[in-house]
Amino acid sequence: MSDEKGSAPNCNGPRKLQLIRSAAVALAIISFIYFEIHSCSMDDDIASPEQPSFDTDNVICAASDVFFRDSEFGCVLGTLGTLMTTLDGGRTWKGSTLGDGNLNDVHFQDRARGWVAGKDGSLYSTLDGGETWMRNEGQGYEADEDFFEVQFFSENVGDLLGYGGVYCTDDGGASWQNNWLPSEPDCGALDMSFVNERTGYLLGGRYL
Repeated sequence: MSDEKGSAPNCNGPRKLQLIRSAAVALAIISFIYFEIHSCSMDDDIASPEQPSFDTDNVICAASDVFFRDSEFGCVLGTLGTLMTTLDGGRTWKGSTLGDGNLNDVHFQDRARGWVAGKDGSLYSTLDGGETWMRNEGQGYEADEDFFEVQFFSENVGDLLGYGGVYCTDDGGASWQNNWLPSEPDCGALDMSFVNERTGYLLGGRYL
């Protein structure tokens, strides 16, 4: 009996060896991943000064609205005041910046006259198809009002949807009157659409 017990195989040795090998492989993989990540981060730090600077005149950041007056003339808006216009149906674009805030809506009466509305009182107009823009300094709304939609029906008559209400002008944007009905501040309308100067629709207010 003693001879048979002495000849029984010992399994602890191979198991320990296998565990040591597995641990060594795992440690090697972890070390490789660590040094690879560390190496990449160092490469990025070294390469970052060589990267070109960000030029907002040639890009649209987070595009927010698009408007085409016809098959050739159109405009796209984005954040950081980015804006682009096209005269050939989108084959080529010309970029510009209007301040540094978010631009939300663009509307052109024709190829020359247009309006852009955005956050923090951003309201701009153009008379030359977007070649140059002028910030509107009209009276009748808070200086930091956020605008969501703008629409003009003639040179003088237009409507402007803001956080605090629906503003109307009959003097080309020199002055605005809040015609929100009912007259409750911050009702929260999200969109508007006007059929003509007198008939329009609002979307998203608690009081509608």
